[in-house]
Parts: sequence; C-alpha cells; structure tokens
Amino acid sequence: PEVSDPSGVPQPCALEDVQRWVDQNRATPPERLTFAIRADGELAGACSLRNLDLEAGQAELSYWVGRAYWGRGIG
Repeated sequence: PEVSDPSGVPQPCALEDVQRWVDQNRATPPERLTFAIRADGELAGACSLRNLDLEAGQAELSYWVGRAYWGRGIG
C-alpha cells in the first residue's frame, strides 16, 4: 500500500515488504510489539509500540495506514 514518507515503509510497498517489517519488529520483544491493522478482511496498515519501558509504563507509538484506507477513521 502507498503510505506517507515519514513512515519508513519502502515505496512501492509490496505485501512481502510489510511482512518482513512485521517479522523484524516481532523479533525484538519486549522492546517492541507490532500489530496488524485490518479492515474489510485486508491488511490496512500496522502499528508498533517501540522502546517499551515496562517499569515506567511508557512506549512510543508508530503506525502507518495504506492510502486506500485514509479518511476512513482507521489508525
């Protein structure tokens, strides 16, 4: 899906790129947790909680949503 430049997602973005990104993010717990964003049974984007600090109860939130899902209240 097409996403904004600051997302860090390669352009053009193939499903394989997304799967690799999710796999890489899932490989580093508990510093990062990644979740798929689904809509209409399709992959609409992804979100991550990065730099988890469980003691302080803090994390950074990053996400992207594919262009086809922009303006639909997703993300």
